[in-house]
Amino acid sequence: MATTIFLYLFGINLITFIIYGIDKLKAKKGKWRTPEACLLGLAVIGGSIGAYLGIKV
Repeated sequence: MATTIFLYLFGINLITFIIYGIDKLKAKKGKWRTPEACLLGLAVIGGSIGAYLGIKV
C-alpha cells in the first residue's frame, strides 16, 4: 500500500514538473501555453512539489 502511494506521488510530481517545464518553454517561444486550470489541477491531485520545482527551475 505504501509503495503504491509513493509511486503515485512520485509519478504525478514527475509529470507535473515536466508539464510546467514545457509550459515555460512555450512561454519563452511565445507559443500557446498550458491552461492555468490544468497546471493547478495537477498540483491539487498530488503534484505540488513538482509544480513548485517546475516554477523554480
